Amino acid sequence: MELFTLVKSRTPVSLYYLFKVSNRKDNLLITPSPTNQFLYKSAWLWNDFRKTGLLEFSSPYKSVKGSLKFSILKAQGMYGNEWCDYNFTEFPGRNGHSALIPLL
Repeated sequence: MELFTLVKSRTPVSLYYLFKVSNRKDNLLITPSPTNQFLYKSAWLWNDFRKTGLLEFSSPYKSVKGSLKFSILKAQGMYGNEWCDYNFTEFPGRNGHSALIPLL
């Protein structure tokens, strides 16, 4: 949710300018070289969450927060009552398909 606020409002400026934004789409983040650092992981998660169809960049914050909550709850329930590694690596979209996120 914080990254949505950062990309949409472009504040705080000091943190916003750490990310490289695509020239053709202002809400697509260019991922740096794969690492376990915040910039790579947050840009990767942002771009994968965009692929689920749950994120409309023009949406108000409350709508995005609800979509994110829906995705998290759906991911938690995908594999029964047992918690597993896939709960950390998938964003279920509206159509039930998941965007896989590699664990680092």
